[in-house]
Amino acid sequence: MPQAKLWELVALSRSIDPSKVEQCWFPETNQRLFQEGQDFDDRIQVALANALVLARVSEDVCDPTESTYTLSSFVDFATSKAKWALPKEMIEAAELNRTSGPVDEQLAVRFDSINLHVQIPHESPQVVATELGPGRKATLYKQIAAVAILLAEKAPNLKSGDGPNVAAIARAIEKHFSAGGPNRPNLDGLGESNLRESIGQGIKLLRGNG
Repeated sequence: MPQAKLWELVALSRSIDPSKVEQCWFPETNQRLFQEGQDFDDRIQVALANALVLARVSEDVCDPTESTYTLSSFVDFATSKAKWALPKEMIEAAELNRTSGPVDEQLAVRFDSINLHVQIPHESPQVVATELGPGRKATLYKQIAAVAILLAEKAPNLKSGDGPNVAAIARAIEKHFSAGGPNRPNLDGLGESNLRESIGQGIKLLRGNG
């Protein structure tokens, strides 16, 4: 079932590629500020205020905009309650999700920057979704932050004060792995905003603020 983080859904609702959303992340206070204009901020606030009517897949208590919701429930709310104008592709993807009956072996709907997949096989085997527990997530965040701190120590241009320059490290990683070539890795999750978030979460945990 297509799903995405709340802020990604809001970005898509305004025809903005989520990977290009301008935002600032403050790991010390665990706060995120979007820089996409008043209408974007207004939609974020309206969606947060009405989150209970959306079909939530996963919750992020530290940053509610990071909570994940189904595409169809967001589109239903946006069109029927909020009365927002949405891109045609977004509405069609939500409608496709509701479609039943014979379809091709695999049908996928994908927006450019995040994977919103509908995969419907002829036979529907039981699928067991495995999600990392909070403890495992915290460990991985701290490991990512530790690597970022080490990078900052080795490269002064990646340092800010006594700690790592999170934004600079995220940009450098994204630039490095976005280079073309036959061995280019899978870049899902390596966007600058995702990297900033992971490093910031890890630094917070390392400082005992998690």
